[in-house]
Amino acid sequence: MLLMAIWALRTGRPLPPGTPADLSEDELVEFWADPALAPHTDTEPRTP
Repeated sequence: MLLMAIWALRTGRPLPPGTPADLSEDELVEFWADPALAPHTDTEPRTP
């Protein structure tokens, strides 16, 4: 639960209601997935 609280503070997301055991797989993925922290996947080369 502490790890979820830290993640909520870092991402600004509210904690999901209930306990982690009550959450579905999709709810867990939605909570943990953060597009802002995903690696950059630009397909075009960068210009200097």
